[in-house]
Formats: sequence, structure tokens, C-alpha cells
Amino acid sequence: MKYYKLTEKDLEKCIDFAVRRYFAKKGNPNRTTGQARGLGAMINDWVGGKAIEIGVQRILEQFSDSKELELDFEVYNRIAQDPDIIKVAEKGATKVRDPNVYVEIKNYSENDRWLGLSMEQVNTIKRSKILNGDPEKAYIIYASLNDMAEDKEKRLDGRGQGKETGSPWGLPASSNKGRLR
Repeated sequence: MKYYKLTEKDLEKCIDFAVRRYFAKKGNPNRTTGQARGLGAMINDWVGGKAIEIGVQRILEQFSDSKELELDFEVYNRIAQDPDIIKVAEKGATKVRDPNVYVEIKNYSENDRWLGLSMEQVNTIKRSKILNGDPEKAYIIYASLNDMAEDKEKRLDGRGQGKETGSPWGLPASSNKGRLR
């Protein structure tokens, strides 16, 4: 199993995304419940997911000496229909290209009772120009944040509860990979 140790810069990028999303969206409804969310809820809802995307990006890049992957950190006034990895570049090159496969990165935790996508998400992926009608080009990668602190009594979770120990969160490259059929 591979891990990526999130950096302070990674987490700042995730928080910045959540704050920009909060100020760009009127009412900020939760996609699942429809409830309006405040800034704290937006940070709680988005930082972990974006941190997981960064971790998976960095782990995937470890499998290739020549590729750099770009994630989508844009804030849209619509439901995003792009994959999580939006561009691929050869290391050191200035030219980037669209990915050849659709990669969707999802959060998975020990307490989850099910894995999967909503029908809305499945339909969005199926409509992607990347697939061009071929569902074999869609990959769903499940990953989770792990607290790598040795002292499990003192840990920091995504909502800031608990005591910060300064120890890193690590992201395992889990073999929980699903394909869209």
C-alpha cells in the first residue's frame, strides 16, 4: 500500500477551494440533503475530499516517471461535470493534454456502509466526452485519510476536533478501485 503525506500547502489549497466555493455559491445547499451550509460546513464538507484527490494524484504520479496530473480546483456556477483529473502533462513539458480515461476520486472511511455513486454522478460520467461511449475508460478510485499519529488519544480530525499533535495525515493508495459499467 502506498501513502502520501499531505503537506501544509496541500491543506491550504483545499481550504482555499472551500472558501472560494462558499463565497461563489448562493445558499450553498448540500447536494444530498438540500440544506443550506455555512462556511464551517463548507470547509468540513470539501477539505477532506479535495485532500484525498491531492493524495491520489500524488500516488498515481509515483507510478510514472514522465507524467504530471492536474486536478480540478475551479469553482463553477453549475454542477461540475469534469473528471477529478482534468489534464495530463509530460514532466517538464509546457504542453498539456486531456486525460485518456475518466478518473473519479471518492472518499472512503472505515465507517461507510456502502460505496458507490449516485445515479446523477453515473449519468454525468456516462455523458463525458472522454468515455466516448466506452465505460471501460472510467475509473473510480476510493481512498481515505488516515491519522498517522502514534498517540491515537491525541489526534486532529477534519473538523478540528481533538488536539493537534503535529503528526501528518497519510493517504493510502487502496486497492478499492471500481469500474463504471
